[in-house]
Amino acid sequence: MKILFVMRHGGYVRNYESVLRQLAAEGHRIHLAAELDRNKMGEDIVGQTLAREIPSITMGRAPVPEDGVWPRSAHISRLLVDALRYMQPQFRKAYALRTRAERIVPRTFRPFLYAVERLGSGCSRFVAAALCALERVIPLSREVTAFLQAEAPDALLVTPLVDPASIQVDYLKSASALGVPCALCVASWDNLTNKGAIRVVPDRVFVWNAAQIEETVALHGVPRERVVMTGAQIFDHWFSWRPSRTREEFCRTVGLDPSRPIVLYLGSSFFIAPNEADFGIRWLSALRAARDEQVAGANILIRPHPSNAAQWGGLNLELWPRTAVWPPPGVDFFAPEFKHDFYDSLHFSAAVVGVNTSAQVEAAILGRIVCTVASTDFAHSQAGTLHFQHLVNGGLVEIARDFDEHVAHLGALLRGGLAQAERSRAFVESFVRPFGLDQPATPRLTSAIVDLAALLVRRRSPDTLLVRVLRQLLTPVAWLVAGMPDRRPWWVYVLRPPLFLTVQAWALPYRVRNRQLLAARRLPQLQRDVEKRTRRLVVDPWKEGSKRVRSKTRYGLHRCRVNARVVGARVLRTLTK
Repeated sequence: MKILFVMRHGGYVRNYESVLRQLAAEGHRIHLAAELDRNKMGEDIVGQTLAREIPSITMGRAPVPEDGVWPRSAHISRLLVDALRYMQPQFRKAYALRTRAERIVPRTFRPFLYAVERLGSGCSRFVAAALCALERVIPLSREVTAFLQAEAPDALLVTPLVDPASIQVDYLKSASALGVPCALCVASWDNLTNKGAIRVVPDRVFVWNAAQIEETVALHGVPRERVVMTGAQIFDHWFSWRPSRTREEFCRTVGLDPSRPIVLYLGSSFFIAPNEADFGIRWLSALRAARDEQVAGANILIRPHPSNAAQWGGLNLELWPRTAVWPPPGVDFFAPEFKHDFYDSLHFSAAVVGVNTSAQVEAAILGRIVCTVASTDFAHSQAGTLHFQHLVNGGLVEIARDFDEHVAHLGALLRGGLAQAERSRAFVESFVRPFGLDQPATPRLTSAIVDLAALLVRRRSPDTLLVRVLRQLLTPVAWLVAGMPDRRPWWVYVLRPPLFLTVQAWALPYRVRNRQLLAARRLPQLQRDVEKRTRRLVVDPWKEGSKRVRSKTRYGLHRCRVNARVVGARVLRTLTK
């Protein structure tokens, strides 16, 4: 069996490494195709390692649709669908997500978005459904279809699919037309709630847990029978890992006092916490000034998010005793020497603090709950995101209204309170391993992928009579939309034609005069060029030919004289004998 796995970039291989290894061990062939050749944070390392170690795994680039009227109009249509989903009641508090989605839409089309929003959520839902239905009218990508035909996979997997205006929609459409079973692998815990929409429904959607099943059905309109729960395979290795060193060795490595408890701060991405270091300074001040001596004297270990580590580089650790930032900003977080540092950091910590990051899920696996502060700095990324509610409703997060309450929570954790082990276990059982803590997700997802390849899928004709008629009728609209994708206001397109004609008319006399002057300057040069070419084509060959004739004539006369002297000498010798 051959599996084609199309992903945004090579970094997603890390999420499915265990599944890919098991599929290869079972004798299946896998080709990993990345849309972007991005390796700024070592995203390609895992994929390249798998391709080097396992002959049945290959890795390459995924073709993107060529530029044209329909691809450009499809891009705009998909951006609009992504923005319209945030006008639904479920996202009324997600103002940062809504703003981000709207900013990606070209300015020309934003008045349309605002008009739909004023008409209510019902109108936005109808318009989004209509735009999704128009995907049938948009022609298949020739490049993508040819790529699928050349690869001839038994199953197609895509991830994450929900990026803004994702071209993976074209892969699903081409797979459907070719009769290839296709599935979306949900890559992370937040993909279904803080990104774009599933515009074309695949044959299967592989999710982690029951909560994601509800999100897939309610927020994306996927039929429930197409959603398969497998557990979170990305965390399977966390259940088998053990510390790579002793507590004393770890504290010595990061520069902390092994006799004191460790409070671990887990950094978040830039979108979640754009000014995290500023909050971190206030947080450090609150802990060091706490009346609770155990909290005030604890070690503080800050682990920045790999994509948001630079802002922690300006923290002056000399002002904060028993405080460390590890790994230090500027290093490769995915280097082999740092591979086990994250696990060791969680294992040796007595309390964990964070804003909103998947590392909090990993903390739960190691039996930790997470303390946080409901700061206005993070209102957009806590109360303003749906996926954060998984942590809250699952009992994993202890939210404080201010730093005083937060210090009290930390003090309770350091003294063994807040039922940390029980709460984290319940969360992991529902969110990470819904089939039981002893049931890894990797075999289940592997089995689901094999079942997908065996699925009988009917080829869906992309060009029915109705589709062809609608495509012809909508072609002028596609031209109009494709011609207005930039971020200029609408009045620019109204003024552009008359301004263009005015400028052309005003410039005409100057162009005529410039051409005359240019012709006057070029005429002597043209004459010189003609003379030079004539000399090269006629005069120079004549001179060269004449020279050769003279040379050969002189040589012939010379030979005649030499021969005459030789003959004369021989005759003279003969006569004198």
